Amino acid sequence: MISDKIFYMDIAKLAAVDGITFNSIANSKFIRRSLSFEYPNVKTVFANVVSRIFEKCYEDEKDQIICELKRLIEQGTRFSVSLDKYTSNQNVRYINIDLHYLLKTRFLCNRRIYGVFDSTASLAIVSDVLMEFRIDMHKHVVSTITDEASVMVKFGREARVEHQKCLAHAIHLAVTKTLYKKTIPKEQEQNEIHQND
Repeated sequence: MISDKIFYMDIAKLAAVDGITFNSIANSKFIRRSLSFEYPNVKTVFANVVSRIFEKCYEDEKDQIICELKRLIEQGTRFSVSLDKYTSNQNVRYINIDLHYLLKTRFLCNRRIYGVFDSTASLAIVSDVLMEFRIDMHKHVVSTITDEASVMVKFGREARVEHQKCLAHAIHLAVTKTLYKKTIPKEQEQNEIHQND
C-alpha cells in the first residue's frame, strides 16, 4: 500500500516546483507511466483530481507554517516582509510576498492583482496575506523591503513599520539604463541637428 501523502506531494511538486499544469499532469503519457511505475495501485488521475490534490497539499503545508510561526511569535520573534510586484509575459500582475526571520526566508504567496494597485490596495493585500498566517502587521512585523516604485514607497510610509528600499532594484535599473540606451533613429537625429542650425 502506498502512502497517500507521498503520492500527493509528488503530484503537487510537479505543479508547484516544475510548473506543469494540472491538465498536463493528467494527460501526459510519460507522467502517467512514471506514476504507475512508482505507485502501481494508482489508476488514472484526472485534472480536477490533480487540482484537489494540489489544494490539499497547499493547505497542509500552510497549516504547518502557521504552527511554526505561532511558536516563533510566542518566543518573541519579529519578522520582516519583502514585496515585489511584477507583470507576467501574459500581462497579468502579481505581488510576491516573503517573510524573513532568524536567518530564514519563508515564501508566503504570489497573489494575483486585480484592478487598481495603489498603496492602499497593496497594504490591504499584504495585511490580508499576513493575517492568513496569523501575523499582525503592526504587532509582529518590524520592517518591509520593497523596490523603489512610487506606489511601494508610499506603501512603506503608510505601513507604519520601518521601510527599506531594495538597493538591488536601483542597481538593476541603473545598469539597464546604461546598457540599453534608447537610440534615436538616424532621420530624427538629422532633423534635430538641422532644426538647431
